[in-house]
Amino acid sequence: MRKILSLSWVIFKEISREKIFYGLLFLGTFFLLSSVILQEMVVGEKFKVFKDIGLLSPSITGVLFITVVGANIISKEINAKTLYVILSKPISKNGYILSNFFALILLSTTIIFLITLFGWLFLLINGENWLSGFVTGAYFLFFELLLLSSISIFLSTFLSPYLSMITLFIIYISGHSLSNAIQLSQFAKNPPLQYFLKALSYIFPNLELFNFKINLVYNLPFPKIAFLYSPLYSIVYSLIFISLSFIVFSKREL
Repeated sequence: MRKILSLSWVIFKEISREKIFYGLLFLGTFFLLSSVILQEMVVGEKFKVFKDIGLLSPSITGVLFITVVGANIISKEINAKTLYVILSKPISKNGYILSNFFALILLSTTIIFLITLFGWLFLLINGENWLSGFVTGAYFLFFELLLLSSISIFLSTFLSPYLSMITLFIIYISGHSLSNAIQLSQFAKNPPLQYFLKALSYIFPNLELFNFKINLVYNLPFPKIAFLYSPLYSIVYSLIFISLSFIVFSKREL
């Protein structure tokens, strides 16, 4: 495990120096700053728009990061021939998969932390301490990105970077829209459509289990069991996809 964590740290430092890491941090910060301008155009509670975008910004940035970096994290090593050097050392293919997975989690967590910290400090300077909202949002976002990281690693073991990015994007959109689509289909009175959407809901992960942004911004109640169920859902899914990654990557000829 020490070798796996050491390699994870090396991967973390390498990617954290790349332009895409700083570019996405800048993008997330830009979203936050743009909300200050939008806030002036909206009538209502002060900083409501900033809170909304303050929760949305690390989410979008984190998903973009995992989609782009996760899709290339393994193929880049293969193309650069550095993977052969890594695997020639006393680390297994499974260990290599775990190293990339841990690095991806650490990097996405860093993005969540920095953007969330900036949002909280901005509100604090302006006289409002919304720490509980930011912390709760970051908590659920972490487990959503944990799940997406495991899927991204799995896809990268057998798909090209472009196909991996497209597939993960489809999974992300489906994971956030299927539950609403199923509810809307009940009004259409179309049983085949309902069965089809229901079948898809068993294939794609339900990412709405991690989405409580509206509840937090507008102070609406949500089930407290979500603090336990959502992480458990994420961990189980992640274990499944990482296990599948082990199987696929072990059979891949490098």
